[in-house]
Amino acid sequence: MHVYPFMSVAATLDAAAHNLFEEHAGGPRHGVLLVADPEGVDGWERLARSARAGRWQRVGIDGDAVTFRRDDDVELAAVKGQQLVSREGLEVLGTGCRARVPSGLPVADIVERIRAAGGLAILAWGAGKWLGDRGRVVDDVIARESGRTDVMLADNGGRPRLWPRVPQFETAAEHGLRVLAGTDPLPLRGEERRIGSYGVRVRVRVPGGPAALQDALRRPEVPVEIVGRRVTTPRFAAGQLRLRLARAATGKGAP
Repeated sequence: MHVYPFMSVAATLDAAAHNLFEEHAGGPRHGVLLVADPEGVDGWERLARSARAGRWQRVGIDGDAVTFRRDDDVELAAVKGQQLVSREGLEVLGTGCRARVPSGLPVADIVERIRAAGGLAILAWGAGKWLGDRGRVVDDVIARESGRTDVMLADNGGRPRLWPRVPQFETAAEHGLRVLAGTDPLPLRGEERRIGSYGVRVRVRVPGGPAALQDALRRPEVPVEIVGRRVTTPRFAAGQLRLRLARAATGKGAP
């Protein structure tokens, strides 16, 4: 997920809690959000600076994770990450990195830099970005990283439900690479309402928090279940049109 400057912290956390736990109204509810900030966006820092936001109270900061609790005992931890764009125009998410990794490098080099920094490298699906020559680059990464536990792929909640299958997800599974899922809201007002609507469910030891989750993702024997829903085709088309109009008007893709 991303937290863009126009997104209210309270509204973002409320939307995440609603979407993650709408089918689980009672009992303990614990969620982890990977805040993969694009270059120039300080979404995770905004969260970390927020001692209170609506019904939410910050209850702890541990390294790159900040934890919030709501007055109904819902708990969300936000983990700091990076959204990097490779020389080929592919998106790679880095989480758990001990050092900043630059964009603009070939995707293979970005993966290596994330690994060297002790992080997880996640190749994120993007509309039209895994086709043609760039799709073959993703295929090459999958083949080269076969069996690794620190390289993964991720589906995107912005991929319309009627979009044809993504062959790289099947290939990744054949090569022993995890396939995760995330929301990836567009930089448009109202997109924060989708945060948490598409993701994964993992059984972990809750007291371990985000660190336990990242450890579980590295262990092939731990099952990961993709949950939630992707957008409808009309919503996908409308979002892409709004995004292009916004970029044409500002040159920056601002909301």
